[in-house]
Amino acid sequence: MKIWIEKLQEVLDENEIAFITNEDLVFLVNEKIDEPINEITIRTFKNWIAGKFHPDEEVGRQFIKLVTNALIRQKQTLVKRMVEGDDKYWYKYGWLLERKFKEFNLKIISEVKTTNEQKNIIQITASSDEQKMLIDNIINTDFSIVQPLRLEAGDDNESDDYDF
Repeated sequence: MKIWIEKLQEVLDENEIAFITNEDLVFLVNEKIDEPINEITIRTFKNWIAGKFHPDEEVGRQFIKLVTNALIRQKQTLVKRMVEGDDKYWYKYGWLLERKFKEFNLKIISEVKTTNEQKNIIQITASSDEQKMLIDNIINTDFSIVQPLRLEAGDDNESDDYDF
């Protein structure tokens, strides 16, 4: 893991990271590694970000520090290009910022607030006419509640009519 962290630092220092995704980052770092045994998958990368990293806590802290700094640099670069640039299409940077960092996504925040005040809505999508008919039949069918049949319990246990 230590080798991967060293190569991660190199990739972050060499590249403009404003538009690098996690998948791109893993690919670029793995490309710098000579021995495939030291490469990682995107799943491993995501686990490390979630705090499930190698038992060597110092290396884990170093990884989190590098990734956190990279994310901060991405935010700073996108905001700077959006605000200070003379580009009349500033909103493309805002769009990227909003999708990469959930704290900038105001639409999601407002949807969560309004959704909690309304009734739950279940949307079912059919991929064929047959499935659509089945869903329509389930939704639009009249039904009646069926009660279980109750049997009377008697003292028939003493009867000799049972054949076992």
